[in-house]
Amino acid sequence: MRLIELIWEKNLQLWFKEKYTAVITSSIHFYDHTAHNYIRGVCEDLSMYFVDSFSADILSIRNKDDMSALKNFIEDFFSAIKNKRFTSRLFNKLIYNEIEYKPTSESEKISTQNQKVLLLTDRYDPSTNLGKMIDRFRDSFSDKIELLSLTDIDIRGACIGCMRCGYNYECQYNDGFRDFYNNKVRTADIIVFGGEIKGCYLPSMWKTFYDRAFFWNHTPSLPKGSHLFWR
Repeated sequence: MRLIELIWEKNLQLWFKEKYTAVITSSIHFYDHTAHNYIRGVCEDLSMYFVDSFSADILSIRNKDDMSALKNFIEDFFSAIKNKRFTSRLFNKLIYNEIEYKPTSESEKISTQNQKVLLLTDRYDPSTNLGKMIDRFRDSFSDKIELLSLTDIDIRGACIGCMRCGYNYECQYNDGFRDFYNNKVRTADIIVFGGEIKGCYLPSMWKTFYDRAFFWNHTPSLPKGSHLFWR
């Protein structure tokens, strides 16, 4: 996801235009189609020719039938390139509307009723639409709403899938993420996520946040009430 952000940040879109592309994923077949559709949408926004996607299992490399299917997939992809195959677009082109958010006048303030509300964002700048939305949200309450930016958290890297956490919820990173997650995120009654849409989704910092939160493995660790708003 950081790579996708860099393409637009460095204005490299033309490097990808009219190139043929395909997607190969390896997982336990859990919502693979969502990942495929996301990448396809990004590729189509880059004016690429999307051919197909292939969902491999974690142990497919040991399965002859799976390897045969992958071989056929790759051969078909090369054939599409060689023959300049026509591909159809599945998703409409993403268009950003540069609308300036103007907060409405303040109404009667709401009480949190002693609930701890935590607002997480990927960046806070009061001059942006997202910043104005965050300020308007916090001003709507008579109680203090804690605001934390992921950029201020000591996160030294993304999850590497080592599964060290599977024994006792420890992580191979010795940074501030576990303390932040356990003492700030997990102790909140309500979590509000505020992020700016980039490349059809939230910024890559959120992907790092969710991946690193896997040190709790599949044990439920978040409160039930969560909301999301974006620019």
